[in-house]
Amino acid sequence: MSSQPANDYLQSYDAYIRDFKTAYQAMKEGDMSKYQSIIERAMELQTKGDKLTGELNPEEQQRFANYLNKRADELSQFARRQR
Repeated sequence: MSSQPANDYLQSYDAYIRDFKTAYQAMKEGDMSKYQSIIERAMELQTKGDKLTGELNPEEQQRFANYLNKRADELSQFARRQR
């Protein structure tokens, strides 16, 4: 994307996905210590994403939404495989 804030957000989101997977594995093993942090980061990302969407042009908004949907699908598939 041409927007540096959008690129920064996507990097943060990718890091969140990696950390979520680690926290999920730990949670399955009984370690809930990382869970609260993941929930807080999810809420932060939601707020930042909502704000950022309003700053992007329509084409970037679509690309941004497509990327986030793709990553959300990957996360959903990960969670299903872990059951």
